[in-house]
This record gives sequence, structure tokens and C-alpha cells, in this order.
Amino acid sequence: MFAIEHVVFPARFLDEAWRVLRPGRGCLLLIAPDFANNAMTSERIGFSYGSGREKLGQGKVRDALLTAYDSRVRLSAMRWLRKRGLAQGSVVFPVLADPRCLHLPGFVPDCDAVYPACPEEISNYLRRKTDCGPTEVFYRDPSNFGFMARKMHLSGSANGLDRGSASCAQ
Repeated sequence: MFAIEHVVFPARFLDEAWRVLRPGRGCLLLIAPDFANNAMTSERIGFSYGSGREKLGQGKVRDALLTAYDSRVRLSAMRWLRKRGLAQGSVVFPVLADPRCLHLPGFVPDCDAVYPACPEEISNYLRRKTDCGPTEVFYRDPSNFGFMARKMHLSGSANGLDRGSASCAQ
């Protein structure tokens, strides 16, 4: 699945994906942009969309200054607070209510994400389920992550595999 960042209700999506997985053999694989450290292109900073340089070039000095503050201070602080909460097991699923795609004419790629996906939050959420086996971030670079969670039998094992085994291949 490579679309969770476009889902308005990530918890509902994960619940439904989890519901249809077969116990003992079901494996949820997610690949998504990693917004834990990166800005969303659909996120507005300042009074309008665009970079600080673009805004300065248009003579929008106040907007450029607010953009600099938002990108360097406000959003960094918000990301730090989110990371701290995630480390403590928090699940919030923040959603961007006003994505950039709603304000631009025509098609603009990669500006319609609404959920700033990160594997820690998805893992925190799924681990609350009684039949969730191990979760694993199997790939991560500065831009993307790959995440896997295995659905176990409620007895705690899946076809002889213990809860410590994260492999989905059988």
C-alpha cells in the first residue's frame, strides 16, 4: 500500500486493512513518504503557498518572513513534540485539513497528502491490537519508509511462528 498519506482517516483505514487480514498469515505492508522529518508539499507555510524566495521575488516580504519562521521554528517545534509523543506511545494521526491541491488549478503532483505518515505512529496504533505480532520498519531513507506488521492468531502464534518472528514470507 503506497497511499496512506492520502487517507483522511488513517485509523479507520488501518482498522479495515487489519480486519481483512487472515490471522496467522496476514501481513500488512506499507510504503509511504516519511513525514517525521520532512515537510509535506501540501502543507502551507506563511500566508500563502510557495517558498520564501518565491515570495520575496513577488514582493511579499511579510509572507516570506512568516514562511521562514514557520519552516525554521514553528514546524520544527511541532515535529519535535510529535516525535517525543510517539516515543511515549502516543497515537494522534494529525490530518492536514486544507491541502494545497484544493487551491491550485489543474494537476500538481505530490501536493495532496493529508496525513503526515510516520512508521512509529502506525506501529504504536497497531501494537494496541491484541492480535498484532511484531512490527518492523524494513526500509527507511530520508524520504520514505517501508513498514510491516503481521497479524497473529489470538493464541499468540501463527503457524508455529512466535511473536518474535517478523517475516511475512511463508
